Amino acid sequence: MLKLPVDKDDTDTLFALKHLHSLKPSSITIVGGGGGRIDHLLGIFSLLKTDLAPNIWITGREIIYRVSGLFSLKDFLGSSISVFPLDKDVCSINSYGLKWDLDSVDWKYKSIGISNYVQLEDGWIDSGNNQILIIIPINRKCFE
Repeated sequence: MLKLPVDKDDTDTLFALKHLHSLKPSSITIVGGGGGRIDHLLGIFSLLKTDLAPNIWITGREIIYRVSGLFSLKDFLGSSISVFPLDKDVCSINSYGLKWDLDSVDWKYKSIGISNYVQLEDGWIDSGNNQILIIIPINRKCFE
């Protein structure tokens, strides 16, 4: 276990991510985080745009995947899903099996694709080389 001083420049999460990256893991998952404080939530969100970002962040209500390339939706049939591009350049995101197709959207940083739905078991999202966040509620029904 790592002991951290109370007064420090980095958040506990950032310190943990730096330590984990030094171990060179194949994947990093955060469970929890934010502690209900909006400043901590925004801090973790800003980390998702860096090289230190976890691959998966599981909160009390949703699972957040940070991905580039092909993401299978086979385990999420009937689920609500939201998509956020992380790259600052305009990017293309292709999809299959969602209620609202992502292919026709002019995706750029700060674009949002909120509350779409997975309608086909063999659905997918492909962001190519672009980094995106895919957010799926744990209850898989909808964001309420």
